[in-house]
Amino acid sequence: MRKYFKKGILLIVMFFSLVCVVNADDVATLQSKIDSGEKVIVLDTNYTEDITISENQNLTIDLNGYSITGTVTDLGSLTIKSSKDGGKLIGNGIKNSAVVYVGKENGNEKLAGNFTLESGIIESNVGYGVYCLYGSKAIVNGGTFNTLYSGLTGNNTTGSMYFVVNDGIINTKFGPAIYMPGPVSLDINGGTLNGGISLRMGKLNIAGGIINAAKDNFDLFAEYYFYSGNAWFDDAIYVFGGTYQTDVKGQTNDLEINITGGTINALNKSGAAVAIYDIGKVAQEKTINVSGSAKLISNSDSKGIIDVISLDSAGVKNILDGYNNPKYLGNENINITGGSYSTSVGHFLSSDYVMGQKDGM
Repeated sequence: MRKYFKKGILLIVMFFSLVCVVNADDVATLQSKIDSGEKVIVLDTNYTEDITISENQNLTIDLNGYSITGTVTDLGSLTIKSSKDGGKLIGNGIKNSAVVYVGKENGNEKLAGNFTLESGIIESNVGYGVYCLYGSKAIVNGGTFNTLYSGLTGNNTTGSMYFVVNDGIINTKFGPAIYMPGPVSLDINGGTLNGGISLRMGKLNIAGGIINAAKDNFDLFAEYYFYSGNAWFDDAIYVFGGTYQTDVKGQTNDLEINITGGTINALNKSGAAVAIYDIGKVAQEKTINVSGSAKLISNSDSKGIIDVISLDSAGVKNILDGYNNPKYLGNENINITGGSYSTSVGHFLSSDYVMGQKDGM
């Protein structure tokens, strides 16, 4: 009886061992597929895990209608698409985190990556969409962002960022849709941004697309002019001007906005289409050029369609030391040579240009 009993135990152990081995093979992680060197991965199930795209790796992930829940770190070149509806990258649920980090600091080394969204959804109800660090680039050719905070973002303490939006939709609950606090550039050629754009410096080129100011949940300028972070104003495009220099090698804090096309809407009854907040803490050159087929619309009773707002003109009291320095104020160069506007911009025109009326604009 004892020998039989022992054999029974041995058979049971062997059975469970075999079951465990089979199950381990069946639940291969997405990271293991990424590390295998595949160039294209087509999902056939949902995954809940953090993944990393390594340096020099060029990878396309087809969500295929499934989801990846977790944090994506892209140090190579990652393209996300979904050949079937419903494919999502979903944030890990950690407050204020991003769904995708493009670039990373690794000891003394600062690594950059490239990220492209072709289709699918980037979703977070607690944080940001795509965060670019140390010269990384994010391109949006399609798809949708549904995020609590900015769909595309960076930080002035983590280097420069390159953003390109050719199509797609960026929806944010708390604006702006895009936050670019440092150099280098943001190009908008198409798509729809719901929440506006917030800048500190760098170059913004708008050739197409629709940019809508946020509808509500605004911060007060008087309470946030000194804030080194992402504040939510009522303008479609707004600049915190003259707040700090940049420590990115080869770059300055100069601002240049070139609007040659697209539609910029501020329809919340309070915001400007383009607002420059002249804070005057440091020197900064600020240039705004509007031409071509650009269309700017605002229904504000308190701001011009393009407006320069100082702490004094905004009625800010008890201004903090170091701000509103007269020698740093008034460095705005606004050039209008074309475009359509819902209200007059005649005071910005040189003697070479006149205004007319067409189609109610």
